[in-house]
Amino acid sequence: VEITPNKNANALKNFPYFLEGADSFDEVERSRLKTSRAKNYYVSVARRGAKFTYLITAPNKRYKDLMIISMRNSDKQVHGEFLLELGNAKLKEKRKLGELVISALALKDNKLYAFSKEFNTLLVIDPTKEEI
Repeated sequence: VEITPNKNANALKNFPYFLEGADSFDEVERSRLKTSRAKNYYVSVARRGAKFTYLITAPNKRYKDLMIISMRNSDKQVHGEFLLELGNAKLKEKRKLGELVISALALKDNKLYAFSKEFNTLLVIDPTKEEI
């Protein structure tokens, strides 16, 4: 959902979309993202950059992978998706990447900063190289 600030927003009209601030924002558009894996995963976080919006999936009982999905902002189409792998990075002992539920996502200098509150872990992801 894309929103825009509006000091004169119609709180009654916006009530279904916002828990708070219905009188301060208007919905611009609501897009639907379909990927080949969309039926199997939920998205836990998303962050919009200048060119792309990045989404990270939440692992579930059946599918333990963390997936990064990039969507072009210009046409709201999937640009790419990849499975996140540790590579040379290390997690705490007895922890697996598929356990992490990412609860916050930031984007700076073309790097994604994904934070898992549950395991107090910060991943720095390069979406261009598709690696941590």
